[in-house]
Amino acid sequence: MLVSLKPEYGINYKKGQFFFTGRDRTFLHKGITWITYTGDYKDYLNSMKFSHVGLVTEKGIGVHATPKGVVKVNLNKYFDDINCRIMFRELKKLEELGADKIVQIGEKYIGTKYDYRLLFAFFF
Repeated sequence: MLVSLKPEYGINYKKGQFFFTGRDRTFLHKGITWITYTGDYKDYLNSMKFSHVGLVTEKGIGVHATPKGVVKVNLNKYFDDINCRIMFRELKKLEELGADKIVQIGEKYIGTKYDYRLLFAFFF
């Protein structure tokens, strides 16, 4: 059962967690689904709810890859979009590694260009 909650920092999302979002099933969404699944593609595609991932860096802010590269994003972009699904998950070793270390690693990629080559390589 899917339950909608108002995202509250420190309650149901926090620094160092990954956020997963999903909207319509686009070409890129289908490509990500195909690459990351090893079973029956059609069954998986029909049940897929998320097509994008980012990292929470602070209250209301994250980093994620866009066609223009890795950038910071205001999470309200997703919170305020009624057509967007968002889910937060943390690494199993979040406590061991520390949220600050995870965020530090993620923020090092800001400005890095998005590389479509791997995605398209799977189609050929």
